[in-house]
Amino acid sequence: MASGADLRVTGLADILFLSRVYKVSAAVNAAAKLELFSVLAAQFPQGATLPQLSRALGLYQPTPPATGAAAAAAAAAAVAAEGATKGDAAAAAAVAMAADSTAAGQHPTSTTATGAGPGSGPGSGPEAPSASAAPSPLVGAGSFRGAADWLDLLVSVGCLEREGEGPAAIYTNSAAADRFLVRGRPEYSGGILCLNSDRSFPMFTYLSHVLRHGSLPPESNQTIPDILTTFGSDVAAAEFFAEGMTGASLGNFTRLARAFPFARYASLGDLGGSAGCLACCVAAAHPHMAATSYDLPPVHAAAERYVRAQGCEGRVQVVDYDFFSDDPVPGRHDVIALGMVLHDWGLPRKMALLRKAFAALPPGGALLAIDHLVDDGRRRSPLQLGMSLTMLLEFGAAESAFDYSYQEFCGWAREVGFASTQLIELVGTAKAAVAYK
Repeated sequence: MASGADLRVTGLADILFLSRVYKVSAAVNAAAKLELFSVLAAQFPQGATLPQLSRALGLYQPTPPATGAAAAAAAAAAVAAEGATKGDAAAAAAVAMAADSTAAGQHPTSTTATGAGPGSGPGSGPEAPSASAAPSPLVGAGSFRGAADWLDLLVSVGCLEREGEGPAAIYTNSAAADRFLVRGRPEYSGGILCLNSDRSFPMFTYLSHVLRHGSLPPESNQTIPDILTTFGSDVAAAEFFAEGMTGASLGNFTRLARAFPFARYASLGDLGGSAGCLACCVAAAHPHMAATSYDLPPVHAAAERYVRAQGCEGRVQVVDYDFFSDDPVPGRHDVIALGMVLHDWGLPRKMALLRKAFAALPPGGALLAIDHLVDDGRRRSPLQLGMSLTMLLEFGAAESAFDYSYQEFCGWAREVGFASTQLIELVGTAKAAVAYK
């Protein structure tokens, strides 16, 4: 499932599955956004019922239905109030009488309540269902069926575990959720789910518009901050985006730190390093390595916090730098990385970044480009090409940003002057394309 290779259509059932599976993704992303997994870990380590989670997460809780005399009083008051709004003095008096009898716990006098007079008939007597339905046996009081469906969807996909049935059922995090989706855990990756929930999913509602017009419509800015503004000046949005990038990349960077021969090198420069995740992964795995994370000023504070949290202060530097400026890479590094960066740009800027990296590296140095590489034949990459469409939505057809194949990367690397290339498999569809000078 992680590679997306099993998403090929062979019939109607597959077509319908692809059209509907986004709903499952949205439910999982919402769980991260609402901090469900973190709340379970912190407040309910032994598990929680649906009503407990509804209260803790601030989910909708229906008003308990009125019963007996209170229900009849409410119905009579509603009828009388309708008349009162039309200037009916008798109805206005009935409102007051209904309120008095309700306060006294008595059944108000009403011909419809007894089934006599006008309005009697099916649904109008004391047996009629109230406006608020009684709690489902599956749910119980204090919650609603939608919340139960959401939690059980998460059980179905392995994000939660459930013991028991109905209102007394106990929900706990699955092992995978406890490891990767609880904020504060060493491998927390939930930021990308939150970013997908708030940014990527809303953007994809405009895909047909962008395919026809080449850019997002102006009204999209009301809910989706412009990406260049986010990187350029909006600190809060940039920090949110950086946490998302950490969630998307932590597993890949951890694996890359083990798979690439950093023992042969001394210094890493990560261009577009966001929160500093790659630099910290490499520094933690290779104590001899110095590392610098370069990015724009809005993410500087978030990167310094992340570096401190990883215990890498003094070994990982955070430096403000615009990699499209005319200035060369500030430090001296024998490894330069572009982690989830190269795919952000059209071919002219891709080549500019490759040339900048080549110029900064000494002979024998290496460039690492980490992205979700498309297969060379472009026939087995649904998730990678979906990522490429994300770049179209983010930057528009004018930039023509795209995810690329290893074959394309090798051609660009040769054109720039690199001597050889290598491909390193990472997590899922992610790979590191390496070019050696």
